[in-house]
Amino acid sequence: MLGMSHTCCWYGCLGLENSLEEGLLHLRDPEEVDEIREEDRHLAKLLETLMEEFQAKLFEMNVPLSKFVEEYWWPRMREVEKEQYGLSASELHAIREIGVVLDEVVLDEVVLDEVVLDEVVLDES
Repeated sequence: MLGMSHTCCWYGCLGLENSLEEGLLHLRDPEEVDEIREEDRHLAKLLETLMEEFQAKLFEMNVPLSKFVEEYWWPRMREVEKEQYGLSASELHAIREIGVVLDEVVLDEVVLDEVVLDEVVLDES
């Protein structure tokens, strides 16, 4: 959901499982890994911050993991997506200044990274 890149390997458009079966999994060059990590450093920091927040909130709420995900994690990640992918007022103004016409879109209607909470099954044992 944060849009971080996978750095240890790449497997093309076949997907991980098919790439493994076909022997098409490729390790990345160390320089490429360093470049990707540099580009994603702000996302790594965001992930660290969110993990600290989630750990504290899970402890505070003292509820099963599924309830935590439903009541806190999922809404919070939607907020993060809005912050991450939204445009500031000055950015919108600059875009409109050059003649681009934007349609208003409600983020809740956009499926990012094809994540569907209903398909997540959590083992609370």
